Amino acid sequence: MIFSRSILTHFLRRQHLILLMAGSIMMSCLLALWYLPYPESPIFVYRALRADPIGYYTLRKRRWLAYMEKTLGLVAAPTLNIHIKSDHMATLRKKREAALRIGLLIQEEEDFVPGVIHLNDKSVKVKLRLTGDKVDHIRGETNWSYRVHTKDDEHVFGMRRFSLQDPGTRKFQYERLFFETVRLFDVMTPRYFFVSVIQNGNPLGLMAFEEHFSKELLAYHGRRESVIIRFDESLYWAAEAAPGISWDNTMLFYDYRRADIDAFQTSKIKSSPELSENYTIAVGLLRGFIEGHLLASQVFDIKRMAGFIASAHFWRSWHGLIWHNLRFYYNPITMCLEPIAFDTDTNFHQGTATIEEPIIKRMLEDPVLYAAYRQAMDTLMAYVDDGSLAAQLRPVEDAQLSLLLPSSRFVQPFDYRAFQWRVEELRPLLDQSTAYTDSSRDESETVNPIPLSADQYPQVVQAYRINEHTSAPYLELANLLSFPVLIQDIHWVNSQGRPVAWQPDTTITLPMVLPASPPADRLSRSRIPYKLPERYPVMELIVITGLQSDTRINRHTALPYVPALTSRPHTGRPTP
Repeated sequence: MIFSRSILTHFLRRQHLILLMAGSIMMSCLLALWYLPYPESPIFVYRALRADPIGYYTLRKRRWLAYMEKTLGLVAAPTLNIHIKSDHMATLRKKREAALRIGLLIQEEEDFVPGVIHLNDKSVKVKLRLTGDKVDHIRGETNWSYRVHTKDDEHVFGMRRFSLQDPGTRKFQYERLFFETVRLFDVMTPRYFFVSVIQNGNPLGLMAFEEHFSKELLAYHGRRESVIIRFDESLYWAAEAAPGISWDNTMLFYDYRRADIDAFQTSKIKSSPELSENYTIAVGLLRGFIEGHLLASQVFDIKRMAGFIASAHFWRSWHGLIWHNLRFYYNPITMCLEPIAFDTDTNFHQGTATIEEPIIKRMLEDPVLYAAYRQAMDTLMAYVDDGSLAAQLRPVEDAQLSLLLPSSRFVQPFDYRAFQWRVEELRPLLDQSTAYTDSSRDESETVNPIPLSADQYPQVVQAYRINEHTSAPYLELANLLSFPVLIQDIHWVNSQGRPVAWQPDTTITLPMVLPASPPADRLSRSRIPYKLPERYPVMELIVITGLQSDTRINRHTALPYVPALTSRPHTGRPTP
């Protein structure tokens, strides 16, 4: 076939146009693949390429590969389908709205609502509530953080108590990397992984599944069933939410010395004589340390606590060392408290280089624990030098990133070169002395409270009835404030609400003055022995307090409690 020159020219022009269009489409596809799954602004790309072109290219490549793996179904998170009835969702929304108004989520047992979780072909009845102290856990319109308890002894992934939360609340894969580090020292951690959540037919995306504190956690780590104790932070949050309390007065309650010690699953503990005995020893040990009767090495498992503190120092996981995030397992075999890592908020690249948490400083003042801490730090740095720490963590992180990278633009793979940089930073800070030296400023300088009226405080005194584990019952009163408190009256109240005289077994005159407890110091305490009435089990002991500068009062119910131990327990009942 013979083509004229005009026909051939027209064909070539058309072919050129087709090639140009095809090239444009291919370029657009390449750009789309480069930016998937999350496009960034040209300015961000320019700055990232200038700062670390190889690192940015590697990140985009990993995001694209993870996105394609997820799209092709090569990598998938387990899917939890949660069904919550509309009226119960309304209850959760009402609780969320109240929390957003005050900026805090005040959690109560009555907040639980029923629901059903479907996992594969299994349906599990549960009760759940919102969880988290700050409103970052519930700020979004859908993916709120939940605390979940299963019913009828059912399990989800072998767990009966767990939390579901946005991965960002635990710093994505960093929480798991820290957990893997402390496990090198046989420190217990919750199981932590990612699941895809659908709630009432609405996809919520990827969420972190975090085990809560129960016997399943202990069994997973090969520990005997016992109690897990913690500091009760409710007074601090009550002061934070109360109107009219200044920051200085609120911060009085941000102190482990002013917090009660409680346990998880208290109803189960009360029904078991063995667990009740474990609880008595566990609380007695921790109170003995707080009040200065026992050294840290007499209370805590030395190697595990040292490994926990060293790992937190190495990773800058200071949040996990804060007093109200500490969790302790009482090991009935060693008769020591073991730490359980939790809510570490690992921030490897930022934050202070020194330990600032007061209770951790107190622990390290014990030369025995400090020596173990230094040995744990040396072990970690040796693992960095020989590459074994990075070799252990990389496969764990890769499995996490295959799910996280397509799900969030804020996720960044960890740069393991930073381990060596951290070691070079730490070595000069760790002197060769055998004792811990605190060179930071005096804690008491940070708080300067001014007295308010007694009824403005969430609580003025700790009032404990020590009836058991002691030769004679006594009332223990501790001043929570940094100025004197008046004990105006003490009396029983019977089941009909009528007052009954309280009989001290020593001479006291009411009102009596309970001396001030300076900020960041041990509490001023008073022990008053008393005679038990004939029908005391059905009676409440009421303590009326006030301040010298005000006529208003605060009413306290003295609670049955555990005495502080003054020596290590051996066999039989501990001696207060």
